Amino acid sequence: MDNFTYKFEKNKKYAIVREGGCDKIILIKLILDYYDNYDGEIMIDENEIRTVNQSSIVRLISTIHQNIYV
Repeated sequence: MDNFTYKFEKNKKYAIVREGGCDKIILIKLILDYYDNYDGEIMIDENEIRTVNQSSIVRLISTIHQNIYV
């Protein structure tokens, strides 16, 4: 994912939808701090995400996976 900039506003809900590719899951994994070797900044309330308590972020995010196994 290159040159991505977006501002998510507080107290709103968002759906990240895109056909094909894996950019969606990479974005979610970056927000959830699965990766820490990226260029640029991910900010939450003017704080770099690397310094934010991850448990406070995790409780605010829901994911629906497209591959459902029974």
